[in-house]
Amino acid sequence: MYDNRNGSILTETMIGKHPTKHVASYGLMRSAIRSVCTLCLVWSITNSCHAQTELDSLQRIWDNTELPDTVRFGAYYDLIWDGYVYSEPDTAFLMAEHMLGEARRKGLLKYEGNALSLMGVVWYVHGQPRKALEYMSKAHASYVEAGEREGAADVLTNMANMYSFLGSKDTALAMINEGMQVHIELGDSLGWANDLNAIGTIHMARSDNAKAVDHINDGLRILHAMNDQGGIVAGKINLGAIMMNQGDYPAALVHMQEAAAIADSIGQQHSQARALHEIGACYTELGQLDSAFRYCDRSLVIRRQIDDKRGVVECLAELGRILRIRKKPEKCTCLFERRRGYCFRSGSGLWVFHHTEQHGFVYLDWVEYRMHTSCWTVQEKQPSMRLGDPAT
Repeated sequence: MYDNRNGSILTETMIGKHPTKHVASYGLMRSAIRSVCTLCLVWSITNSCHAQTELDSLQRIWDNTELPDTVRFGAYYDLIWDGYVYSEPDTAFLMAEHMLGEARRKGLLKYEGNALSLMGVVWYVHGQPRKALEYMSKAHASYVEAGEREGAADVLTNMANMYSFLGSKDTALAMINEGMQVHIELGDSLGWANDLNAIGTIHMARSDNAKAVDHINDGLRILHAMNDQGGIVAGKINLGAIMMNQGDYPAALVHMQEAAAIADSIGQQHSQARALHEIGACYTELGQLDSAFRYCDRSLVIRRQIDDKRGVVECLAELGRILRIRKKPEKCTCLFERRRGYCFRSGSGLWVFHHTEQHGFVYLDWVEYRMHTSCWTVQEKQPSMRLGDPAT
């Protein structure tokens, strides 16, 4: 879902759920997913989509104050992640805030870190990587203070994904390597797989596609062995992005369509929308504009449902590009006007930069040079809109 593009391709970052260990009475002894990264950020979620009855069971565990805190907080974390983060992010944020308050009241630093990490992921889903980084940094501090090495390593990878998205590739790579050493020491194969994926996306951003493919495939082998469907989705999207960078759109379609199908089967709407968008972009490059428009429109519907502002901007941009190719500048301009509203409401100078640039080209189609010049003037008045600005 991120907008750090090589050519016209976004790359995926996988953000991951920290592993939570539960006692036998919980009955769900499972690892959780952490983070995957490509040029457009896509985050993997859980291994399987929980049925409503299982979510209800998690809620009952949280409500039972006679159970140990480790069981209750572990269940509530899974409830928020599996049931709400990617489908109802606003609800997830409110639940995580409640979890944070309870953790602080009881002095449970580990679960304070879990709550802050969840809040950071919600900001990511909403297309706000700087806010996501703010909360993830707080989560990392809580994990370090609690002596939770695995949680600290997991969130380091997620933070690295945000730094990579914001253009700070060296910082991102250093953070991933730091976290990966901990994952290797702890024998955490899933964490290691996510680290490999994240490193692969940084190589992709640097146009070293051979190294990117090697790292992502190494991570996918681990994810397949563990049947981690959410992680596989992110890896597939990343491989598809590399194929798009190389101009091999038929091969990219295979990876993206597989990712979209798996994401749909496990209820991973955020990644499904990412894959659908990239399928549409592939069809645009192949000249199949009806298919391109249909897939981008499906992505737009999902992104509006989960209030993914950055994703909505991307979809409107691609739909506008398709209309421009079809020589329909009046409809294209209508889409760009809607996109501009999202750009300014989000407060993202980078989005405004790309929006005004593309809108200017539409006006060129209309041979309205003065309007085109006006659009470029907006860019010149935005000194902070530069790729690679460090996160603040």
